[in-house]
Amino acid sequence: MRKNELVTSDLDSSNILYLGDVEIGLEELTIIENIKSVFWISGIKWNEELLKMLQKIQPDEKLNTLYKESSLGMQLLVGLSLLLSNKKWKMVILDETLSGLDVKKREYFFQILKKISQESLVVFVAHGIENVDVDFTEISVSDGGIIDGK
Repeated sequence: MRKNELVTSDLDSSNILYLGDVEIGLEELTIIENIKSVFWISGIKWNEELLKMLQKIQPDEKLNTLYKESSLGMQLLVGLSLLLSNKKWKMVILDETLSGLDVKKREYFFQILKKISQESLVVFVAHGIENVDVDFTEISVSDGGIIDGK
């Protein structure tokens, strides 16, 4: 149980996944090496089923590209790959993380988020999320306040 003067929480931060639109990989490693490293750091077991899931959306030659030579979408895949694991996240927060993906990959991850949201809180911040067929509650925020909720 964590306490401070404002919040009391028994939420274990190891069960919260926060991803932004910033680089989290090591430039000298390939995309797949970075993904395996992120799994290891997160204490999540890597397996061949995860590799097969990645290969459905990304060919091997892209996964074997050096991180520093990869597109933003490929670099974002390093963190997003954690969503493919069987880990039961209590909360997933994506802050502009999906914006750097092409439409096909964005739709793929929205479907994964839809499944995760059945058991976990999913929050994502995005601009221009049109062309995605997923139900969600939209909240518009301006100047620090909620101006619309749909």
